[in-house]
Amino acid sequence: MKVSFFMRKRQDRSLDQFSNYWRENHGPYAMSGRTDRLGMLRYVQNHMITTPLSDALAHRVGAGVPPFEGVCQIWFESEDAILRTRSSADGTRATGDLVNDELNFLDLRQSEIRFYREEHCIDGIAGSGAQKLILGLKMSDPGRAEGLGHDVGDILAGVQDEDRHIARAVHNFGLDTPANEKLRAPRGNDRDAFDYFLELWFRDYASLARAVHEPAGVLQAIVKSVRAYQRGNEVAAWIAQERIMIGGEARMRAAA
Repeated sequence: MKVSFFMRKRQDRSLDQFSNYWRENHGPYAMSGRTDRLGMLRYVQNHMITTPLSDALAHRVGAGVPPFEGVCQIWFESEDAILRTRSSADGTRATGDLVNDELNFLDLRQSEIRFYREEHCIDGIAGSGAQKLILGLKMSDPGRAEGLGHDVGDILAGVQDEDRHIARAVHNFGLDTPANEKLRAPRGNDRDAFDYFLELWFRDYASLARAVHEPAGVLQAIVKSVRAYQRGNEVAAWIAQERIMIGGEARMRAAA
């Protein structure tokens, strides 16, 4: 199982202050014995970056939800393992430690957190430092998420590799599980996150720029499909830089 924690920074923190604290302080703090105590198999930070493409991407998608400054992604062995560790005295203490430190840089009530089932669509390798596009939405009918994933998968499969320049693509389907509450409650948070989100890793910045600007390219086809499923304008898209903190590709695949 995979949790995605969509982070809103505190209003009194700049984007650089938020990213620096998360990367240099909170990340090492989380890894100082707490990851094993909480059963974390893999831990990835996704830091929002602003580029000349950011506004063009938001316009292309018709984004009605502001991008999240960060997305923390953590993989676990199973739902039972999550419930077990979060219900133990030691797990409760470790969670409390993390939440207390999150208050230094996060607006916890405006952040969103949810467990997801991930499905690889393009199963390539993108190492730490890779830039990727994240596109997420709340759906008018969340039960149709699999249909959206199928439509997006068909679009990606129908594009020739030399024209696609996408190294990797992953669907994320929101799960309604008691484990969500185990992570939200200590943070005083009752907000649901995206019903579906897509991660696209591009081979280089030029390929990403091409996808954003092409009027009839693969991204535009995906956006057209998304619009048939989204609830109102509750959709967001942004560019993030991935930083792998724990767990290489081999470990991730073994845990999937």
